Amino acid sequence: GTAQIDLRQKAIVLLSELAAMRRGEIRALRWKCVDFEKKLISIEENFIDSDGFKEPKRESYGIVPIAKELETVLTDLKALATKLGQAEPEDFVIFNEKRGTPLQS
Repeated sequence: GTAQIDLRQKAIVLLSELAAMRRGEIRALRWKCVDFEKKLISIEENFIDSDGFKEPKRESYGIVPIAKELETVLTDLKALATKLGQAEPEDFVIFNEKRGTPLQS
């Protein structure tokens, strides 16, 4: 059979397709920017390997709605992050083993 899709991979695809976020914006996304109550994501940072953290591109900065399909995946990912101790406001949504650093591209 086929390999199971990692929940983080699914979140990356849905953030890209349903929230129109760029790769660096997804890598820099922190839990403090995800508002489950209002169903909004605040795009505040961008992360590029060669440049580090920087502001998002002008047309990307802002707030985007969380689509229902994305909400389900983000809720599941938050539950997993909580179990792994990576769900604090400053933690990255797309977490990795090295806490406090964005996922490698």
